[in-house]
Amino acid sequence: MKAVVVGLGKSGLAAVQYLHQQGLKVAVSEFRDQIPEEERAVLEQCDIDPSTGLETGGHTAACFVDADLIVPSPGVPADLPILTAARSRGVPVVGELALAAGRIQVPVIAVTGSNGKTTVTSLIGHLLGSCGKKVFVGVNIGTPILEYLLNPGNAEVVVLELSSFQLEVAGDFRPDIGLLLNLSPDHLDRHGSFEKYATAKMNLFARQGRGDTAIIGMDD
Repeated sequence: MKAVVVGLGKSGLAAVQYLHQQGLKVAVSEFRDQIPEEERAVLEQCDIDPSTGLETGGHTAACFVDADLIVPSPGVPADLPILTAARSRGVPVVGELALAAGRIQVPVIAVTGSNGKTTVTSLIGHLLGSCGKKVFVGVNIGTPILEYLLNPGNAEVVVLELSSFQLEVAGDFRPDIGLLLNLSPDHLDRHGSFEKYATAKMNLFARQGRGDTAIIGMDD
């Protein structure tokens, strides 16, 4: 299978490494004209040929034509024309959370909201650590979730801060405990309307079932 990672940075690089570890052929489409040497080094380690498996300066149809899977980084708009065209051909377009779905072997606490999510995520991690738990805190703060899966260590609980960008392509991701702090108009330039922004946030609970917990700030 061939996967195309759209956009690098921390999340994109972690996706490249994870997909390569899973045995997929990986290509990268990057909007920037220049890629830092440290990022190029990671691509080389993952057997990405800079002449055939890497495009810079934009996203062209040629890079996506034979893709079996497309993984956009959180900063890449979900309605990018090249992604819309891929979906119309039936190609899965999924984010890092979708790739991690079902692969985290310990309880997952996921926090989202328009305001305060970094503080609350950090506080939850601190409280669990103070109780003697080995905690991983990451995604929108700290370490990407796919980087954690590459080196899972001995965490007993995973605590994640999630943005609307990550949740709109979350696929089958399901937290054991989902916490929505609040909602106010934000990132409307990305989502187009408050309703679409709210829908992305509510994806946090979309796959939850019996035994899972949803905590919602109803006073907002």
